[in-house]
Amino acid sequence: MNILIIDDHLMTIEGYIALLKKEIPVFTPFKALNCEEAYHIINSDSFLDWAIIDYQIPEFEEKRLSSGVDVALLIKKYHPKCKVIMITAYQEAVIVYDIYRKAQPDALIIKNDISYTSFKECLTSENRYLSTTAQKAIGIINSNEELFNEVNREILLYLKQGYKLNEIEQYVPLTTSGIQKRITKLKELFNVMDINGLIKEAVKNGIV
Repeated sequence: MNILIIDDHLMTIEGYIALLKKEIPVFTPFKALNCEEAYHIINSDSFLDWAIIDYQIPEFEEKRLSSGVDVALLIKKYHPKCKVIMITAYQEAVIVYDIYRKAQPDALIIKNDISYTSFKECLTSENRYLSTTAQKAIGIINSNEELFNEVNREILLYLKQGYKLNEIEQYVPLTTSGIQKRITKLKELFNVMDINGLIKEAVKNGIV
């Protein structure tokens, strides 16, 4: 069995290997510290059975690989039978849901949930595996699917990062007026009067 492990910290990769050895006695690990190293392994002659991918890894601009999600999609293209485990330190519902939606991994684990048990479960599960925190984050978005669609999630993230409305207009397919209308509806949902209150409630509820 060949397992590709991608993380920008070698010690973390070794930790994953140690966990895997408890469940899979014999396997060949392929290590990559960034998107570029991962790209060359994916395009080699080696067949990949599993890939463990950290979401936030150094990009490979030449091939337009900017995150673990891009690498996961590349693996699905060239190694369609390879099972993909996505790992992220992010716990914000918007980001977790975005990783889940775009990468469609066989397993999604939040780093705080990593343990021997979680690794064993994701390796042996016949269905898509979500760690406890990932389940909660995705559930938050699914329960408010219409309100927290992709554009609204992006607006909330930009507001949290301090962007002004006319600046957000550059990144979402809406006018400033359209953005303001969506923010008004979000404020009504959370029963707040201003954007600061909206951000606080969105953070409190795990949306961003």
